[in-house]
Amino acid sequence: MPRSVAFANKSATQILSLREKLSRTKRDSRPVAEYLQLVKSIAEELSLCGSPVNDVDLIFHVLGGIGSEFRDIAAAIHARDTVISFDELQDKLLDHELYLKQIDPNFDPTPVTANHVRKANSSRPSYHQQQGNSYNPIQFSLLTIVLSFQRTLRALSTPHHTISHLRHPYNLEIPSPKPKCSVSFVTNMVTM
Repeated sequence: MPRSVAFANKSATQILSLREKLSRTKRDSRPVAEYLQLVKSIAEELSLCGSPVNDVDLIFHVLGGIGSEFRDIAAAIHARDTVISFDELQDKLLDHELYLKQIDPNFDPTPVTANHVRKANSSRPSYHQQQGNSYNPIQFSLLTIVLSFQRTLRALSTPHHTISHLRHPYNLEIPSPKPKCSVSFVTNMVTM
């Protein structure tokens, strides 16, 4: 078999393997920042193999694997008239994760069944222990805080943005309540 054919077959096999890996990747118990980094790294590997993933497909894969806690934001993104960029999607998902943690301090993105499995297999070394990596959840929390702070600064430096736009993670305008009564002042009027 000629070397070029063997290389093409290996490359095609690698592309198929990476495409399958991308389609099966789920957030599960990962923080959003870690999940998005994983998806992006798979997409970059595909690009290096000569099979880049376009933005629409990348967004599709991210939303497909993000989990039920993010279904509201996924629905809002699907309802948009324009395609969201990956960076904007990342901002929205990280903001939503922070929002979920604010409204429920006990928020744990790990599904109950995954918690049970993880505890049952606690004698087995984790993926990060097998790889020799020092996984640190605090590091990802700090990354999320830094990214949120950077987005806040970016939003404040953009024209037409004020601090009032940052009250809710979706930047929704919340209408002011209508006054229930009106007060009018009349000058030079004396009542007896």
